[in-house]
Amino acid sequence: MSQIKASPEAVRQLASDLRTTISNLNNIANQVRSSGAVDGWDDAQGAQFKSVVNRVASLTQSPINTLEAAIPRLNKIAEALERYNNVKF
Repeated sequence: MSQIKASPEAVRQLASDLRTTISNLNNIANQVRSSGAVDGWDDAQGAQFKSVVNRVASLTQSPINTLEAAIPRLNKIAEALERYNNVKF
C-alpha cells in the first residue's frame, strides 16, 4: 500500500506560516511608510524621499498577494490529503 507522504497537519502549518509571513510583511511596510513621515521636510527633496519610501513599502504588496492566494490552495490540499488518508484500499 502506498500513501502520500505529506500530512494535512504539515500543510496547515505551512498555511499558518504564510499568515505569519504576511503579517510580518505588512508590519515592515507600515514601518517603512512611517519612516517617510519626517516632520519639517516640506521641500522637493522631502517629497522625493516620501515618494521613494512609499514605493519601497508598496513593493511588499505583490508578495503578500501571492502568499494570500496560496493559503486557500493549501487548505484544499490539506482537505484532499485528509480524504485520501481516510480511504481504505
